[in-house]
Amino acid sequence: MIRRNLRSAGRGGAIRLCTIATLLVCVAGFSCERQRNGAVDSERRQQIAPSDFELALGDLLFQDLDCGPTCDAIEAVTQGVDGYHLSHIGLVVDRLTAAEHSATHDALARSDADWFVLEALSAGVILTSLDDFLGRSQDASGNPKVMVGRLLPAHQPLIPGAVARGLSYLGTRYDDYFEIGDDALYCSEMIYLIFATAPGGRSIFDLAPMTFRAPESGEFFRAWVQYYQRLGRPIPEGKLGINPAAISRAPVLRGVYAYGQPDRSE
Repeated sequence: MIRRNLRSAGRGGAIRLCTIATLLVCVAGFSCERQRNGAVDSERRQQIAPSDFELALGDLLFQDLDCGPTCDAIEAVTQGVDGYHLSHIGLVVDRLTAAEHSATHDALARSDADWFVLEALSAGVILTSLDDFLGRSQDASGNPKVMVGRLLPAHQPLIPGAVARGLSYLGTRYDDYFEIGDDALYCSEMIYLIFATAPGGRSIFDLAPMTFRAPESGEFFRAWVQYYQRLGRPIPEGKLGINPAAISRAPVLRGVYAYGQPDRSE
């Protein structure tokens, strides 16, 4: 059933749903040196065999979205684990848990899906059915360009509280400025906040200085210049932030499954 829905969604739907502005703010770059230092070991990269894989509450879905030259520029400084291009992130929530916290949410009424993804897009923090999430971008074989990350056992007791905090953010507006600590959220900021060891405490994921510059030239990417000019704000170069690629490399996670083959840097 999932494969059939994916083929009908197409790449155009992904670009319409996740606007260029959303992608830009969602995946601001981190330094290549930090990415090299954050490489995970082979044990944490080991994936579950397809025949044995089952989604679990609190899994993180890392997605490679396609938006042409803009995404190409972003991905030049946002390599995820093992060099994968990962430009979006969401949290897996089952229907029952979602209904306990938000029984009237539109997504639950529109779909009879068992699994949903909590995510921050240009529409704000929303629930999306798993099929719709997976259908946004496909690899050459028509499979979703999505990888699944799972907390290591020592950190899994944090999941119920993280899910509850995440669902409490439903309806929160999208963070167009990409600033930690205001009253809006971008995709990886939401994940960072909900996985604090206690409300208001330190997260299990790390912030790092953001960069919006091309690694080769040191100049700002034109897409970022234009984006922040439209907002009338300075580019927040060097300010603390977080992105899906950085989260994918976190030592508290291991990759357990790949629905398809995200693009990667050689």
